[in-house]
Amino acid sequence: MYVEYPWKQTITNTANGTIPLIDSVQDYPAAAPNILRPLKAELVRLDTTPAYHRELSIVRDLGVDLYPRPFPGITEVSLQQAVGMFRLNAAVNVPTGMQLELRVDYQIDPIKITSLTQTIWFQDHYAVVALEGLLYWGYKFGDDSRAGMASTDAFGRIIGYTGQLATYKAALNRMKMAEDFGFTDSVFPSEPMGVPRDQNGLQIFGWP
Repeated sequence: MYVEYPWKQTITNTANGTIPLIDSVQDYPAAAPNILRPLKAELVRLDTTPAYHRELSIVRDLGVDLYPRPFPGITEVSLQQAVGMFRLNAAVNVPTGMQLELRVDYQIDPIKITSLTQTIWFQDHYAVVALEGLLYWGYKFGDDSRAGMASTDAFGRIIGYTGQLATYKAALNRMKMAEDFGFTDSVFPSEPMGVPRDQNGLQIFGWP
């Protein structure tokens, strides 16, 4: 469940001022040793009013480029897991008086479960999703055909699921949709049936 999606409860960010950019430097220490994946990154210039914010593209890997570039030329950042550093697409030129910093939103690694009394990371109304997953693994460990399986195409891409695995994946998808919309309509309806979901006049469900 945890690695399936960047759930709201698992996201944190670098504190302001944590990663100031330094002239002619390309790599910067990651904000934490337990980053699973960066989600959003921005370059912030602080010596202007208001502060200037520009989002950076997050890429999988970047090579070393120590030729300093003006900050408008800094457009990408990667998490170099092997060295525990955030790497810009090039070293940055920081003139005297200019204040720049890197800010990153990221998902942390899951906490290892060591006790049945340990606090779970998801909200109570998602417990049914975890139960569907546990049932799948129970079937799988018992070599029960009800566990189901994933089917793939000729390129190895998953095109469908069967059995309990399909039920579990469907529950995960509902959970992801609830995160996107901000409520879990499949478990605790935010609005009664008959209230239109579309606010631009489409009236999917009609007026009560």
